Amino acid sequence: MMKVFGKKSVSTLGSLLSIALFKRNIQFLGSLCLFIYAFYLVWICLGPEKNFPNEERQQIANNAIQNMVEDIRNKRQHLRKVAVLHFSNDPTDYVTDTLRDTLNGTGILNLSDISISEKISKKLHLRCKEYFTTDEALDAISGLDVQGVLWGKVDLFETEENGAVIKGEWYLDEKGSGKRIASGVFYKNTAEEAKKAEELRQQELKELESKTENTEDGKHPWYVRFLVFLLLTLLLPIFTIAFIRAMVAKRSNLINAFVLGTYTFIDGILAFFMIGGVFQSGTKLMWFCLATFTAFCYNVCLMNFALKLEKE
Repeated sequence: MMKVFGKKSVSTLGSLLSIALFKRNIQFLGSLCLFIYAFYLVWICLGPEKNFPNEERQQIANNAIQNMVEDIRNKRQHLRKVAVLHFSNDPTDYVTDTLRDTLNGTGILNLSDISISEKISKKLHLRCKEYFTTDEALDAISGLDVQGVLWGKVDLFETEENGAVIKGEWYLDEKGSGKRIASGVFYKNTAEEAKKAEELRQQELKELESKTENTEDGKHPWYVRFLVFLLLTLLLPIFTIAFIRAMVAKRSNLINAFVLGTYTFIDGILAFFMIGGVFQSGTKLMWFCLATFTAFCYNVCLMNFALKLEKE
């Protein structure tokens, strides 16, 4: 029997078959990768779209998360290396992602990297896995080198008629013992805060008005200033009666009008200071006009009295 192939020929044939099989595998892998990439592009274009909160919701979430981080700082105890799980009812991922970024930025906790499944879900705009019980949260970190787990839920994250509102809860559990180390609530409501701010402003205005009515801007009480106005108005013409008699003796209506106007102008200044130095209301304006008119009538009477003295 004749040998068709020698040892060398068999070896060469095996090498050629191996190369061909390798090329085939490479081509298959290349085709598979190309198909997966094409599927990814089609999915991104035609697959589900993830909603993103508007600017108002982002701002209120940032404020609430800042408060949450400070709360965690005060309650974390010995836990430092933890995993942050995706918060339930957080379809936009904004609360969870912002919390992770804030914790990483402040260095309060040393966070474990997120799971590959969550990364894939984020890339494909799919809903991330949610956790509703302590056992589920602890099972999720069973294979991680961490001390505990931070997880929670979002109850409200929406806009309202006059603002936005966010409300939720967070929990910090120890890995080994399953002990609840800390928990808390994060809550912000711009409409409620705006209402409280307006109520506080109105209350401050009322207190200021009350203080103004009682003490007139922190000066002397109204009855003290009224007494001063009354005394000065009554005594000023009496102390200067000699000047008034000298003026009315000239028998000039122009001079009499000038004297009467001068005394009334001085009384008007006194009345202005009596009401507090500012026309804050119609009531104060009424008191100013009444006081000035009364002083004018009093000055007229005194000038008539001085004229009678000159005639005698």
